[in-house]
Amino acid sequence: MAKKAQELTRFYIRLNQADTKRLEQLRKELQAKSATDVFRHLVRTETAPLEAQEAMLYSILEDFSTTMVRRLRAVETLTQLQLSFFDTYVKYMLTAMPEIPTGLLSSARVRGKRLYEQINLSAARQFQRRREERVYENESLLTGDPASRHEDMTPSAETGDV
Repeated sequence: MAKKAQELTRFYIRLNQADTKRLEQLRKELQAKSATDVFRHLVRTETAPLEAQEAMLYSILEDFSTTMVRRLRAVETLTQLQLSFFDTYVKYMLTAMPEIPTGLLSSARVRGKRLYEQINLSAARQFQRRREERVYENESLLTGDPASRHEDMTPSAETGDV
């Protein structure tokens, strides 16, 4: 059965003497009728492993991407949880505080601003200390292993901060 002309592609290959001998050897080993049959066989069998490797690489990248998305979502969820705890704590503290008399409002504002600055400086020092100790690079942050994070929760001797 003859193939239509548009379904076929013709290749002209120039081979040196050694490659020509190797092609003839392959034809005999494969019991192929012609060099064209050897060429077809090589194209089909030699490209299959490359396609399988490419598929495997894409699969590995997809798995890695899925894992990273899941871990980043976990970190985002933890961050949102910490923010909600902090927000709840601040709201509780504000509602639990007694009302400040009108005559003491200006001094209370000054004291409140100073306290707010101290809290921010304390948080910045703790963040810097933890960065220097590479706490945020700890693998336990990604795996969720709390055992390696407990040393992090002890107060700092120099600042008294947690």
